[in-house]
Order: sequence, then structure tokens, then C-alpha cells
Amino acid sequence: MVVRAADAGWRVTEHDVPYLPRSGASKVTGTWRGTWQAVRDMSRVLAEAPVVPEATAAQSRAQRGIRR
Repeated sequence: MVVRAADAGWRVTEHDVPYLPRSGASKVTGTWRGTWQAVRDMSRVLAEAPVVPEATAAQSRAQRGIRR
């Protein structure tokens, strides 16, 4: 989500929230299967071409003098 938000030009901020400590083991890093799935999923997201919002694409074309 963060990668796609950055590609879309969104600003990402962090906010402190109250939470309880994790109960139980992690499903992602606690097993080989979970780790493999996380690596596979993130690799797919990073391999995707960035999504450029139409407004940004139009500005880029205008700067280069390209008309649609």
C-alpha cells in the first residue's frame, strides 16, 4: 500500500496509536511458508509499473510540449 501511495503522489504520515502487545506468534515471519508468501507478494508489488495519476501525466506532457 505504501509503495502504491507514493507512486500516486500521496503523502504518508505516521501517527501514534494505542495498542496492546502482540499475543501469539507472527504468521509472516514465524514460518517458512509465511515468510515465502510475504517475499513473493512484496516482489510482485515492487515489480509493477508505477501508477501515474492523470494530472501528473498531463503536467509532464505539458512540460515537454506534448499535446494529446
